[in-house]
Amino acid sequence: MVISKSELLKRAFREYIQVKTSEIKNQWRMYPPEISDALSDHFRVSDDFIWEGPVGIDEKTLREMHVDFLSFYEMEEKGELYRRIADSAKPLRVLDAGCGFGNDSLLFGMAGASVSGVDLMTKRLTAAEHRKRYFESELGRSLDVTFINADIFKVLDSVKFDAICIHEAISHIHPLEEFLSRVHQLLPIGGQVFVSDSNYINPCIFKDVTAQFWKAHRRLTYYVHGRYKDPQTHESVLMAEERVFTLFGIRRIFERAGFTVRRNDRRGFWVMRRRRTAMNLEQLGRLKRWEQRLGAIPVLNWFGGRNVLVAEKTPPA
Repeated sequence: MVISKSELLKRAFREYIQVKTSEIKNQWRMYPPEISDALSDHFRVSDDFIWEGPVGIDEKTLREMHVDFLSFYEMEEKGELYRRIADSAKPLRVLDAGCGFGNDSLLFGMAGASVSGVDLMTKRLTAAEHRKRYFESELGRSLDVTFINADIFKVLDSVKFDAICIHEAISHIHPLEEFLSRVHQLLPIGGQVFVSDSNYINPCIFKDVTAQFWKAHRRLTYYVHGRYKDPQTHESVLMAEERVFTLFGIRRIFERAGFTVRRNDRRGFWVMRRRRTAMNLEQLGRLKRWEQRLGAIPVLNWFGGRNVLVAEKTPPA
C-alpha cells in the first residue's frame, strides 16, 4: 500500500510524541542528574500546558491531542521544509542552527532528513545527544542526526547543507549580516533558509523583551552582546541577546544578503499559551480556527507572535 507524504509526516509526529511522552515520564531514571535537571526546566517551559490534559482523559486521547497540536504548529511554521524533506529523492541535508535540546533536529531526522544540529551551549548539546540515543532505542532504528557543539560560524565551512532551519535562534546569531552573507555563498542554487522567531511589535513580546533588558542592563535597547566560549577552540564568541526583529526588518536583512524571500508572514496569535492551561480536542480545534481567521486579517496579522520567513538562493539575474 502506498502511503501519502502527509501520512508519512503525521507518522513522524506521532512517533515523536510517543517517545517524548515516555521520555518525560522516565527522564530521572534514564539520564544523569545534570541532564535531567536541564531537560526538566525545558519541558516545563515548553510542554506543561499540553501534557497535563483535562481531568479524566485517557493517555491515548491525550497523545493524539498533542499529535494534532504538534502537526498543526509545525506545518504552519515549517511546512515548506517538511514538504522538501518528504519530496527529496535522497535525504535532504538540513543544518539546524541553534538547535538547543534537539527537538527540531530529532523531528527532521524522523521525517527522513540528514541533520546537523549546531549549538554553542554545551549542556544543551549534551542533553540532545542523550535524547538522540534514547529516541533511537525506542524507535528501533538509527537517526541520521549529528550534534555539533561549536560556534555556528566555524561549522559553516565544514558541513554541507541544502537547507537551514533557524528556529528561535536568529535573534542570538551575531553578526547576523555576516552569517547570512556566508550562508548565501555556501548554499546551492535553490537552497533555502527557514526562519521562525518572535515578532518585535507583538505587544506581549515587546513588553517581555523591554522588561528583560531594563532589569538586566538598565537600558531599553533591543539587544546587547554577550560573550561565550567556543567549546572547541576556547575562543571568545559574541552572541546577541534577543535581537528581536519586525517582519520588515528581517526581510530587509535577507534581501541585502542576496536572498529572494519566498514567504514573509506572521503566525502564533495565541499569546495565551504562556498560561499553560490544559485543553481538550474541541478547544484545540477552536483555537486553530481562530488563529487561521486572525492570520487572514491584514492589520491584525502585523501583531502575530511569530515571524515566519522562507528565503531562497536563486540564480543571478
